[in-house]
Amino acid sequence: MDHENIWSYKKFPNPIDPTENILLILRKNYTVLNGELTIGLGLILLGFFSKLMLQNYLFAFDNSSWFYFINMSYYIFICLLMLRFAFFCHNYFLSFWAFTPLRIIEYNQNNFFQADVNSIWYKNIEKLELKTEKASNTISNFGNIDLKMQGEGEQKRIITLANIPSPKSILQLLETLRR
Repeated sequence: MDHENIWSYKKFPNPIDPTENILLILRKNYTVLNGELTIGLGLILLGFFSKLMLQNYLFAFDNSSWFYFINMSYYIFICLLMLRFAFFCHNYFLSFWAFTPLRIIEYNQNNFFQADVNSIWYKNIEKLELKTEKASNTISNFGNIDLKMQGEGEQKRIITLANIPSPKSILQLLETLRR
């Protein structure tokens, strides 16, 4: 996506002033995509071995209708898994964060027809906190950044920028922009 043309993007908020430009566009780390691929491959292998087990060992008698039913069920299962992965990829590649000098704009694609757009103002951020929950996050250099917002009671909330690549440098950028 071209940074200059992003302001005309569907449902993307207009710049606050003419000098507001996009400093950085960030997507979730690719390891989230790798994790989804691994789960999908595991489910496909599980389905394949279940199919073999059902066809070869459970039905010792020769009944061809069961054979076709198991094959049809397996291929429908594979098609549904691929469709689920296609929806995940669609949402993954269309969701991003845009960092400007005044705010963070979060564009979160939920499905084909719905996207949530939020503006997080730097002046409303009370505290920034880096969360790396697993050793794999540290090795792959991604993590979560929690933004503790100003407010009292129920209005006080935490917004999480999840699965950010190179979170330490993004945290330093946020610290400088917040001042």
